[in-house]
Amino acid sequence: MLFLITQNTFILKWITIPVYDNFYKKCVEWENKEILLTLKNGKTYQGFLWKYPENSKSRHESQTISIVPFKSGYRTNETKEVIWNIYYPKYESYFDLVNMEIIIPRTEIATFGKFSRKTFDHFER
Repeated sequence: MLFLITQNTFILKWITIPVYDNFYKKCVEWENKEILLTLKNGKTYQGFLWKYPENSKSRHESQTISIVPFKSGYRTNETKEVIWNIYYPKYESYFDLVNMEIIIPRTEIATFGKFSRKTFDHFER
């Protein structure tokens, strides 16, 4: 009887665990590329993806990402337009990058996408 319960529990977990984690897949794809992300509190960052979860099924500290920001701001409540208010200095060395790293829990991310300079410049005009 115990064998059947153990087997059914395993099968139930196997069926309900998503085989495909799109967030993790995008992190792998966009590593060291520019991204744009907005947190649930409206804070927005443009920078590059520095580190990401090591394993899509991990439940602990690896469920954070870290970015090195180029600029940050916030989204307005009415129009959701981004107001940029902090521009970070040009990074000269690896140590500058490490010192500016921002660690963000995955659960706090509202939107996450690849940043396109061409598209951004088009809409800025």
